[in-house]
Amino acid sequence: MFFCLINKCTDLFREHPVRALLSNGIRFLKVLSIGIIWTLILQGISTNAFADWVNYWPFWVSEHTECDRFLHRDNFLGPLIEQRYTSREHVAAIRPIGVHIDDYCCNRMHDYFLYPLFSHTTTEYGTNWNMFGLIAGCNSNERNKITIFPLLFSNRTCDPCTSYFAIFPLGGTIRNHLCMDSITWAFFPLYLALEQRCTVRHGLPWPFIRWQTGPSSGGSALWPLAGYFWKDCEYEQAYLLWPLIYKRYDCLSEPIPRYRIGFLPFFAYEYSAKKEMTTIIWPFFSHVIMHDRNYVEDQFLWPFFVQGRGDCEYVNRCAPFYSHSIRRGHDKKWFLWPLLKIQHWEDRGVSVTQEQLLYFLFWKQRQRCLTNPCAPEAKKIHLWPLYSYWDNGAGQKQFQFLSPLEVFFPTNRAVRNAYSPLFAIFRHEQIEPGHTRQSILFDLIASENTPCSQHFSIGPIFEMERSPCRSGFQILNGLLGFQKENGKKSLKFLWIRF
Repeated sequence: MFFCLINKCTDLFREHPVRALLSNGIRFLKVLSIGIIWTLILQGISTNAFADWVNYWPFWVSEHTECDRFLHRDNFLGPLIEQRYTSREHVAAIRPIGVHIDDYCCNRMHDYFLYPLFSHTTTEYGTNWNMFGLIAGCNSNERNKITIFPLLFSNRTCDPCTSYFAIFPLGGTIRNHLCMDSITWAFFPLYLALEQRCTVRHGLPWPFIRWQTGPSSGGSALWPLAGYFWKDCEYEQAYLLWPLIYKRYDCLSEPIPRYRIGFLPFFAYEYSAKKEMTTIIWPFFSHVIMHDRNYVEDQFLWPFFVQGRGDCEYVNRCAPFYSHSIRRGHDKKWFLWPLLKIQHWEDRGVSVTQEQLLYFLFWKQRQRCLTNPCAPEAKKIHLWPLYSYWDNGAGQKQFQFLSPLEVFFPTNRAVRNAYSPLFAIFRHEQIEPGHTRQSILFDLIASENTPCSQHFSIGPIFEMERSPCRSGFQILNGLLGFQKENGKKSLKFLWIRF
């Protein structure tokens, strides 16, 4: 069975370079394990009394369970190599080199190599891959896209209007980037053209000499000395000595257009249907009126001193000593920034309270159901880098020592599978009330307790199990042992059962 699991994992990885790397590691593990397996066979472990739990730490630890936590798990060399099957996913990892995740629920496969250096995702629609956020690609029946930022941009589709190719700084066109419909350049910065809603703003060379073309639009500029651009029913803007002197009208088709004028840093004024703002000698004084929210705010030496009042909003800030704000139902307080931060908000029927000390040194979040106030609250606590604690309020709990990454990547699946287990010196899990599991030094010492059974092991040295149908112990996997199963008693001595 040991080799069958390894062969299945090897076949799974064979289709992809990252999986091939993991496969080579597993093949190496297979060779390394031959001597270990023969040694264990000679010790008579083929008749192991505790088939659901095998602990030959640090070489091999195997568990099989029917609970939702996992169905089968194998660990080799502590946390370095792991294979885990659950009802939702299959995870195979050679830490910290690579991780493969087969998500049954979403019908996706994820591969990570030295994350975040390389990641690869396969779905029913195609594949996506990414190298450190700078080199990325996408392949499907509809398109083939590759980006080597900032040098190469290529997107091939069935529609010429969405296809593009560009090499920076030589030339080309890209579409739907940086909030623009298209961006075209030739020997940048010699020439650049930005298109948005059928209006094109040219630069030759950019950004010094500019002009605008398009339906019902025009204008030109000699940046930063002066510029003027316009488009019917949309905007009209002009500036001198950018960004010091400016005047701009936006949303000209609206009943009340947005108007902005300024001579920085001495004076700035803005008026629209939603907002009116006056600034004198920025950043010393600003007065803000939000017409749509019936809110008034005064700013003194922004952002240090701010006071605002409204029907549903509130701001009192005397930074860095104290700050309290309520915006869109989000209540936030700072004490001696960045020492202590307390937040409270409601989201989809859940009341959330979050406390932070020095951002990440201590982090605590509590969640309470608004529709059922009597329900237990869920909580998550991080004391960086010592421990993380999690309680979902429905009977599942988890504690881990050490935990230097979870507070920074609380929802990152790749980090949780690739790196977090490397630091789990001690781990406690409560699967449900009465069902707990503890692990010390990556299962060197492991125990599991349920309402009707107990299991405890110290590597291959000592193992004990107690349940209604079976109980017993063994030392050195059968050098000395005793077992009682269904009323029948047996003794092991020198790995021979009597």
